[in-house]
Amino acid sequence: MSSRSLYIDIGANIGDTIAEQMAAATVDHCWAIEPNPTLCAALRQRFDGQRVDIIEMAAWTAAGVMPLYLGDPVSSTLLEGKVTLENYPQYAITYDQSVEVQTLDLAQWLRTNVGADDNVIVKMDIEGAEYQVLQHLLDNGAIDLVDEPSVRISPRTISKRCQCARPHRARGGRPHQIGHLAIILPRSGSGKKLRQPRLRQHFSK
Repeated sequence: MSSRSLYIDIGANIGDTIAEQMAAATVDHCWAIEPNPTLCAALRQRFDGQRVDIIEMAAWTAAGVMPLYLGDPVSSTLLEGKVTLENYPQYAITYDQSVEVQTLDLAQWLRTNVGADDNVIVKMDIEGAEYQVLQHLLDNGAIDLVDEPSVRISPRTISKRCQCARPHRARGGRPHQIGHLAIILPRSGSGKKLRQPRLRQHFSK
């Protein structure tokens, strides 16, 4: 199988970053992983007929069913206790409304859908679940399939509910520290290009 250029938007929301990738014509295929039913409906309408697959599931560490807490139409989270930022009221979660959603074992999904020779860009913005999901990718080596991770993290919120892993070195890779979490990028000579992860830190009061 020939190598492909792939873009995976985990927590796709309304799909703006996917639209940017499609407009740049630099990727062969995109996936939008988004559990919010309202947002998924908008994504299907926006990318109808394009090289974009919509997966209406929540990225997580195992397959199953979990409550997705809703707030503003563009905001939802799997985790309790999300802190609202004064400057971003549109992302507030009231926790008085939720829906049950299917969860996706992201590591298993990557191994099933991504090849070692593919060039894979991942954007992850999953409202607090990134620490658990990233740690899951680290623990079983699925992070090696990702060439360029871009992660939005909320370290103050997450540190209260997750005993985040110690930094460690795997498969000869070099560790990258993100808050309390170390990301291991593919080692040199593994066939992957070694790149620094792009991080947008989101601090809450």
